[in-house]
Amino acid sequence: MDYMAANPDHFAPFVAEDFVSYVRRKRHPACHGNNLEMQAMSEMYNRNIEVYCYSTGTIDVLAGQHAIW
Repeated sequence: MDYMAANPDHFAPFVAEDFVSYVRRKRHPACHGNNLEMQAMSEMYNRNIEVYCYSTGTIDVLAGQHAIW
């Protein structure tokens, strides 16, 4: 969440609520991440993240570089 808070111009357009409130809410341990948080992790560690659903194969690949959306 620190990475997302430090890059609001990159992440805020994909959040339907107030971005500061979103980051605050997502910092709680009981609040799960979603695609946006996985994208942030991918960028932070410069690694691709592949998301699988049971045995169906890859359903999403997130690029590890700070991409232009």
